[in-house]
Amino acid sequence: MIFGNVRLKHPKLPRLGRLWWHKMLPRREGANPVALSVAVGVFIGLMPTFGVALVLTIATLELFKLPKLPGCISSFIAVPPTIFPFFYPLGYWTGRHIVETRPLAIDLLGTLKGMSLAETPETLKMLASVAGDHLLAFVVGMTIVATAFAVLFYFLAYWAMRAKNAKFLRDRAERRKARLAAREGREEGRGE
Repeated sequence: MIFGNVRLKHPKLPRLGRLWWHKMLPRREGANPVALSVAVGVFIGLMPTFGVALVLTIATLELFKLPKLPGCISSFIAVPPTIFPFFYPLGYWTGRHIVETRPLAIDLLGTLKGMSLAETPETLKMLASVAGDHLLAFVVGMTIVATAFAVLFYFLAYWAMRAKNAKFLRDRAERRKARLAAREGREEGRGE
């Protein structure tokens, strides 16, 4: 076995974590463009775009010439384990406190379960007329929730980028000092 005794310098999981950290917060980009990219990804990811969030995120980031990878990764904040039990109810709850809604006079889940493909347009029209104010409350609430989380993640990404860039500059200065000290030590050794 040729590679039997070869061991990785670092375990695989931490290396993958560092790789994604460096991809998410690229060093060659400034803190503001990366933070804006993350905010756009979070905002579009949380809005009820139903399957086209990634395409909309890429198009928006391209339009504003922002880094695409941080925005695309952050748009995945809205995955089924987070969007349905947390974000959508929070958006609907927020919207109901802003938009006045009437009590629903229909069994919404029963109507949706009993709906056939041929009845879909009529059922959706009926639901829009009966529950239009609830839909408006949901959209208004999700816009507010998406904006709030986008602002929060903007500041988190901005802070993380500033900290990462400061650490990189500190490490580079320390490496430069170590190289200069080693060079001076070699020159003193030759001079004697």
